[in-house]
This record gives sequence, C-alpha cells and structure tokens, in this order.
Amino acid sequence: AEGQRTCGKNTYKTGPDDSCRFDANHIQRILQSALDGFLGDALYSAAAGGQLSRTLSERLRSQIRDISLPRYKLISFVVVGQCSNHDLQVASRCLWDTQTDSSAVAVFQNSSLFAVAIIYDTFTCFWQLSIASSPEIKIFGL
Repeated sequence: AEGQRTCGKNTYKTGPDDSCRFDANHIQRILQSALDGFLGDALYSAAAGGQLSRTLSERLRSQIRDISLPRYKLISFVVVGQCSNHDLQVASRCLWDTQTDSSAVAVFQNSSLFAVAIIYDTFTCFWQLSIASSPEIKIFGL
C-alpha cells in the first residue's frame, strides 16, 4: 500500500547465534538432489540455456529459503552448459566473513549438459529497511 512504512527489527546483533549456523553438507545434498531430479535426462539447448539457468536458480533458492536461517541472505548462482571436449572453470568473488558466511556447491552432468549450482549464505547485521512512501529513499542492510 502506498504510504506504508516497512521497518525491520534491530536487535543490535553483529553475529548469528551459535545454534544458527549454515550446514553446507545438508544444503549440498539438497542442491544435488534437486539438480538430479530436475535435469535427469535433459538435453542441452542453446536457446533455452539461459531460461533453464534462471529457473534452476529460482527453484533452488526457494527450496533453500524454506530452511534458511534468520538474518541470512541467500544468493544462488547456476551455470548450465553443453558437454563437449572443452574445459570450463567457474569462479566467483565476494566480500566474505569466514566466521558467519558459507556456501554449498553441487555439480550435475549427463551426456548432453552440465550444471554447476552454488548457494551463498551470508549473515546480515541489519534487516532491510524500506520506506515505501518515498521511493527514492531505500536503505539496505550491510
């Protein structure tokens, strides 16, 4: 609704509770199961590759979001390509706190295509603050 103000709660926490930690092994198993189930015997198509990557990314993120920890931001990254006689290296960079942030990776390959799925789970100190009545003013958590 226009003019509505949304504010997140501020608890002055700068780190997660000890019981709230990202379980990379559990997330990796979920990713692998989802890739195996969704792609199975799929055939690579250059025309549909981009859409397939977006669909997989959204699907994986929604599955992980259901078990995500409070104050963690999920980022999903999926690469889909054709299996051929070429090598491919997938790399990424980001600012990282090794005490609170983590990631999980799963790889799928059949005779036609390959997929690499990465989920990053990063702790955010502050909830998102958005002032709907002033669209030009948006403050996001660090």
